[in-house]
Amino acid sequence: NVYGGEYGTDRFGWSESTIRLVLAERKAAGKDAGRRIYVATKAGVVHFTRSCEPLAESHGVRVGCVCPGLVDTPMVWGTGGGDRAADWLQPILDGVTLLRPEDIARVVLDFVRDDSKIAEVISVENDPAPA
Repeated sequence: NVYGGEYGTDRFGWSESTIRLVLAERKAAGKDAGRRIYVATKAGVVHFTRSCEPLAESHGVRVGCVCPGLVDTPMVWGTGGGDRAADWLQPILDGVTLLRPEDIARVVLDFVRDDSKIAEVISVENDPAPA
């Protein structure tokens, strides 16, 4: 996870007006005893993003990180094999309204369009499921 962000920034270089976005997930800010390494690497992506703040001044590069909650994608529905959610994930899904890919795209576009956003970590939360 962390290596991917670093590799992407080094591989494609830095130039004026470059924007790099990396993806973590809400788990980066939370606790999950069962997936400690996963959570730690996502937190590393968040801190990698923050460490890139000086690049805005030195190279004209803005780096941001989007941390979405659960998004309605095939990845979520394939966790249980086939087209269903994993048994451990289903109770979580039952308690939230899934984000749509368009919700995340909107957040990315807001970041790209706002030159004042530098090394921001943007959390996109799920709303509770309707009662």
